[in-house]
Amino acid sequence: MEEVEAMRWGQTSRFALGDERIAANLRRRDQLMRSLREYLHDQGFVEVDTPILRYYEDPTDNPPFVTLGPGGYPRLHLRTCPEEYTRRCACLFGKAFEVGKCFRNERTPSGGDRRIHLPEFTMVEIYEADLDLDASLDRIEGVVRAVVGGVQTNGAVTYQQRELDFTTPFRRVRVLDSLDESGNDEARAFAAKHRSAEPRFLEGEDRVVHRLIHEHVKPSLVQPTFLTHFPKSADQYPDRFIGNEVQRAELVVSCMEVGEIGALQPDWDVLQRHATAAVRERHGHTATTHLVDVDYLAEIKAFDHAVGGGAIGIDRLLMLLCDTKDMREVVWYPLVGKFHEGR
Repeated sequence: MEEVEAMRWGQTSRFALGDERIAANLRRRDQLMRSLREYLHDQGFVEVDTPILRYYEDPTDNPPFVTLGPGGYPRLHLRTCPEEYTRRCACLFGKAFEVGKCFRNERTPSGGDRRIHLPEFTMVEIYEADLDLDASLDRIEGVVRAVVGGVQTNGAVTYQQRELDFTTPFRRVRVLDSLDESGNDEARAFAAKHRSAEPRFLEGEDRVVHRLIHEHVKPSLVQPTFLTHFPKSADQYPDRFIGNEVQRAELVVSCMEVGEIGALQPDWDVLQRHATAAVRERHGHTATTHLVDVDYLAEIKAFDHAVGGGAIGIDRLLMLLCDTKDMREVVWYPLVGKFHEGR
């Protein structure tokens, strides 16, 4: 039994010989990748191919895979996303995208049969110079609609016995409005608190808003929906903001986050403070700042360009198109997931 399980989740191509459904999923993956690249190239985007192994820390709370270079130095990281490089390429070419592997050293939650994350996954990052949030949402919506239409006839998708409509405009709802609409008293109180808050991050409020969204908002979002304008007082991301509204959004489909969109901060000083704080939060306040990506900051300062766009999780989008709750059924050789399950 263990041998069969290992073959299933470690030798995808062999297992697919006896399971036409898995084989069909992998063919659909090929269709999606071709459709994605064709659409973006037709739209004038330049495909880039940036480093996976990096010296500098990722200034987010995504746990990285860390290794050591030749001779035991320096400390190197597998990227958790290609955003920092791809947005610089967008400053150079005007439009740029990257399809590639990302790595986050997170355990896969155990229990149930829904698995929407693996430590190694595929993402597309799409950025364009001088876009605000609304234009960035338009761009990502157009990409998703084109890709789904390239894989599914007429864009018709059935996921877990629910019909998903990718052909009509995606709903857009502000985060605080969505909390009000949830009907939950705690969510409503949180929304009221942050409607009148100053645009200054309040420690710990980001964890609260994400918990409330996960518990009371996402379960009701079946059709493609953008959750937009996170409150700055509960969001420590360095995206542009107007008043207390951060120019950031999440794309949710069938209760699952599929993408993240933002009008990214062009102020290198703001980015430097954010990156420095992230390093010190991870390694302690006495940590030196040499782990801050000074090359990234220098290039952002030199380009002096606002950039908008976002990321789409290829594997999660495929889960919807292939009607599966298990990400392992839409990727090649997902053995790494077997060793990161929370059991």
